[in-house]
Amino acid sequence: MLTRGVLSLPGRGWVRLPCLLAVVALAGLSGVETRGQGADPIAVQLANLREDIRIMDERMRTLRLEVEQLSRDNQRLREQVSRNERNLEGLATVSQLNQAIAGLARQMQDGDEAVRRDVIQQVTRQIEQLAKQTQTAIDALARSVSARPVQAAPPPTFSEDYPRQGITYTVQRGDTLSSIASRHRSTVRDIQNANQIADPSRLQVGQVLFIPQREQ
Repeated sequence: MLTRGVLSLPGRGWVRLPCLLAVVALAGLSGVETRGQGADPIAVQLANLREDIRIMDERMRTLRLEVEQLSRDNQRLREQVSRNERNLEGLATVSQLNQAIAGLARQMQDGDEAVRRDVIQQVTRQIEQLAKQTQTAIDALARSVSARPVQAAPPPTFSEDYPRQGITYTVQRGDTLSSIASRHRSTVRDIQNANQIADPSRLQVGQVLFIPQREQ
């Protein structure tokens, strides 16, 4: 058994490794004589020990390589973590993204409100301008009409061709020239001519009319 440079041999106690290596070397030099004289238990143990030391040395080299590989992997992991931390520092948090989105939404809403106000103002200005133009046209038309000479309507003409005999009649409420003419065997035209009535719709209650009557 090998512990911290000291080897334990059965029946011989603890032997330090340097001494053991020297013994192994001597055994290697005298191996021919030993094999010729028979199998010496100590020589066999030394040979086995030398093989164990060789195997242990190979394992140590393998472990050393594995440790070096682990060290390199550890260094790469540290570098990767460092890069990730630097990248994370440049990334925005979810809260910052939400704040940015809310800010954009407010800007869009303010922009839409400003556009609506601008459109309303433009429409209002156009309506006011159109109203002014319309009023100007109406005023110009009124001035043009007032500047024209008023042509008096020609006076109505009445015929003298109506019967001279007849009766007088006082207009009552609800009377019309047609109803009066029908009741008194006359015509609307004869009553108009005899009384010079230009507008038959303007009869007045109490007005006295001459009702011409033709002979039957």
